[in-house]
Amino acid sequence: MPHTVDVKEQIVSQINSFDPNWLLSTTAQATSALVAIIGGFLISRLISIVSEKSHQIQNLAELRNRHRVKDAELAKFQKTVDKRIQKWFREENLASILEAKGNTNYTKMVNEFKRAGSERQEIAQYANLLKGIVTRAFKDLNEIYKIPAGIPESCVEMRADGIQIESAHDEEIFELVAIQITRERQQNQIESEANLSMNVTESDIPEADSNENVRPSPNFVYERQDAAIKERDRLNEELGVIDGDINFIELHLPVMAQTKRLFQGFIILAYFSIVGIVYPLYLMTRNPVIASASDRTLVLLGFISGLIALLVFIWKSVEDLRAIEKRLAAAQNRE
Repeated sequence: MPHTVDVKEQIVSQINSFDPNWLLSTTAQATSALVAIIGGFLISRLISIVSEKSHQIQNLAELRNRHRVKDAELAKFQKTVDKRIQKWFREENLASILEAKGNTNYTKMVNEFKRAGSERQEIAQYANLLKGIVTRAFKDLNEIYKIPAGIPESCVEMRADGIQIESAHDEEIFELVAIQITRERQQNQIESEANLSMNVTESDIPEADSNENVRPSPNFVYERQDAAIKERDRLNEELGVIDGDINFIELHLPVMAQTKRLFQGFIILAYFSIVGIVYPLYLMTRNPVIASASDRTLVLLGFISGLIALLVFIWKSVEDLRAIEKRLAAAQNRE
């Protein structure tokens, strides 16, 4: 009878001293493998994103530098084209504008002006500018130099007398207006002197040369204008391409450098490491290792919950990649 009791006690003792190391160690090893694999992937992805973002930022800086250079070149050629067009418009119409003292049909002038590279809106603006300068010139010169005072033909003297002349472009117009006012005064004086009218010949009356300021441009000037227009159009096309690349990078840089999902992955790995590695190792440090049913249940539940969170994270990451690919493909198709 005592022998039977000893056998039962040994069996109970063996049951109570069940070694849970296999469960704890297996859980810790499996979790460690998964954390190492997924963690390595996340780290490599993070490095790739940082490198890609740095590369795109560098490309963006280079594109902006190229844009500034091309924009400066375009401004130079555009200025050359505009100056020649304005010069040709003055040559064709300034005599009529001066004769009408600024009050003329500018719409007709603009519509009849046909030169390569000219645009109606820009020509209309320049025509209004000419009108304002000519009108102001007649007004200022007649107010400052009243009859019988003579009008100087030098803009230096005009400025000294208080007339505001801003640029070399305006100087030319003020000088022409001064000449015209002087001729008109001479004409009026001659006509008013009735007693001398019979002695005055037609050659004594200074005549305004309507073509004085008109100098037909040589063929090479037109050729240079055509070359400048072609270069301007080429630069415009290049700037359009550069603008498209800049807009593409600026629009998609935040998408390409998205790290929010990665940080979520690191948080899940941290949780998985705690419940699947740290807690089982803590239980294994006991001597002897005794893990109650509740401890084993917690280890199992922690492993399962961490594994599910990890699988959900992987699935969400795959969905994000698909969405990004679709957006990039749609953007490329639109361009």
